[in-house]
Amino acid sequence: MFVGRLIAVSLFALLQESFPPASCKKLENKSGKHFDVEELFRGRIEAPNKTHILDTIFKGYDKRIRPHYREKPVLVSLYAAVDSFHDIKEEEMEYKVELILKENWKDPRLAYGNASWFVRLKGDTLAKVWYPDTLIENSRKHVVDDKTRTAFLFGDGTIFLSEWIKATLTSHMEFHRYPMDAQTLRLQIAAYSYDDTQVRYEWSKLSLKERDMTEFYVHEQSLRLESSAFITGAHTAAVAEFQIRRRLQHYIMGFYLPCITCTCCSWIQFWMAVDEIGDRAGLGIATVLTEIFLLEFSSYGMPKVSYVKAAELYVVVSFAFIFSALVESAVVYKASAIILKGNTEDGKKNNDQDQCSSVGGKKSRNKVFTTSVDSTRICKVSNIDFSSCNEAVDQSTDCIVGSKPVWENEPPTEDPCAASSRSLGSMIDHGSRFAFPLIYISFTIVYFALV
Repeated sequence: MFVGRLIAVSLFALLQESFPPASCKKLENKSGKHFDVEELFRGRIEAPNKTHILDTIFKGYDKRIRPHYREKPVLVSLYAAVDSFHDIKEEEMEYKVELILKENWKDPRLAYGNASWFVRLKGDTLAKVWYPDTLIENSRKHVVDDKTRTAFLFGDGTIFLSEWIKATLTSHMEFHRYPMDAQTLRLQIAAYSYDDTQVRYEWSKLSLKERDMTEFYVHEQSLRLESSAFITGAHTAAVAEFQIRRRLQHYIMGFYLPCITCTCCSWIQFWMAVDEIGDRAGLGIATVLTEIFLLEFSSYGMPKVSYVKAAELYVVVSFAFIFSALVESAVVYKASAIILKGNTEDGKKNNDQDQCSSVGGKKSRNKVFTTSVDSTRICKVSNIDFSSCNEAVDQSTDCIVGSKPVWENEPPTEDPCAASSRSLGSMIDHGSRFAFPLIYISFTIVYFALV
């Protein structure tokens, strides 16, 4: 039953890793509007008079003032194309990401007429345009490649800004269920100096190029908006969350199976002889040291958290079973020695009493032997009938032969004291053969069912 349960869990983990989810949750914009980059560029061409447009639109334009100043907030639509996640450091609760962040908003002051035209802006020309001070709030360090920062200005004043970002982000992680845990990687984007009355963000689309990693795979992703109140006003952040799951094949083959095998090996002591305490102790100590090594392996690379992780719990319980098996061997040996000592003392007392009671019988036998010898001599001297003398000698001989101890004529038998002590140890070992595996299998089933 236990082997079948373990095989089922292993197959489920292998299937999850071999066939990760092909689709994620459908991403909806809470404002009800959906911005598609392909639709934005569909049917539009580059403006033929680009120089004249650039010389005209920046006359009287002040990039220090946002669009719709004192009228309404600027609505910024976000499109993020995540290339990959890598270097997930659980001990520091951070990860690295490379993405293309695209922003879309409208500035009526830069409209130049034909909505089907667009002008590409880069470098110094882009620096003349107002754009929101977008910030990745949970970033420890991020680098924007200025060579990739490009904006497209459409004839109706719509601006589409694209840039390549490499960032190191932080994300809170929980390790209660490690290594069967699921972590959430956050990408939180908001304006640095504008509140919701000036600039508001909304998600348009999120795409993920690579879903598989060495140790993890992306299970699902979602988009939402989070509002926070500060002294300067309310700020709404656009949050993208990626739920990642750990691949279990490595931990099943390199952690759980060795742990289970080590625990089962410690039960071999129950089939060994009671008096072989050296061999039983050697086996128990070897399994204890192996379990301590597995405990160190489960904690390697993990943060020093104040709670017990699932892997540590399993190792600790397995260690308790191994140590209990070692203690059981010591208890069996000690109990057998005490019973053997008590039975030996009782046997000595009984032997002393038997020796005391046998002294009188020995004297009587000597007396008979002497009498028989004397009668033989008398028969020789006084010419008495030898047949009667021989009969007396035969009777005396029968007495002597009958006085021999029984054990001199029979094969040796086992000491009943040692037999009773070994019988008690065997009873304890026999009960442990069933109790230890039954309790351990029950714990393992409950562990994998709940974790």
